[in-house]
Amino acid sequence: MAKNKIDVDTSKLSYDPNSKDFIVKLETDFPSFKEFTMDASTRFKIFSWIVLMFDINSPMRIDSRDYYERKVKSAVIVGLNPNKKTGEYKTLIEDILLGKDKDVNRLCVDYIVSFSSPEYTQLMGLLVVQRNHMMDLMKGTYDANTTKVLDQVANRISELTKRIYHSGDRIEVEEARKALYYQAGEDLNKLRPESIAAMLDEDGGLPVEWGIYDDGYVPEPITFDGDDPLIAINDED
Repeated sequence: MAKNKIDVDTSKLSYDPNSKDFIVKLETDFPSFKEFTMDASTRFKIFSWIVLMFDINSPMRIDSRDYYERKVKSAVIVGLNPNKKTGEYKTLIEDILLGKDKDVNRLCVDYIVSFSSPEYTQLMGLLVVQRNHMMDLMKGTYDANTTKVLDQVANRISELTKRIYHSGDRIEVEEARKALYYQAGEDLNKLRPESIAAMLDEDGGLPVEWGIYDDGYVPEPITFDGDDPLIAINDED
């Protein structure tokens, strides 16, 4: 058994805090968890909190629909409690719950993206779209539709961020959002031009999640006047 008992059903979690090899499995699959240094007891509690908060199969997602309520309840379950006399949290715990601890934020994001969610894939695609349109603006090569597209992309990025964090209508603090966008940027940098070319060659196009159009909409193929064989005939008349 784990050193500390987590008093909820952890059997369906991808990494079970009540399993004796909980820490070992996390460290094996996530280098960032292995590199995270702190005393063993606090380390176990933080890792358990991350799993309870962000695992797709966590019972806490059903028990506590509100994002910040789930944060606090999960913290209590793993033993990250406020002072019994004052009711105040230690600075470390408070920063974690408020999304201000950069190191823990990175762990959260690593755990979230490990589930390869379609929302995260779409987020990466939209960040590419946003980046390309911003470069067009900087070059001065833009049209009347550019601003509209940027607004739509920015709104969609915000929506996806909340969905990835399972935060509902709440908006995560900026430090936590930065960790997510940083990871997305790192993953995008791994997509070398030849990887994208292979994707195009194999599938005939980029993933649908990368598109900015509504579901089911397929843009008309680009055509040129010279593609019409009747033009040459008409020119001879």
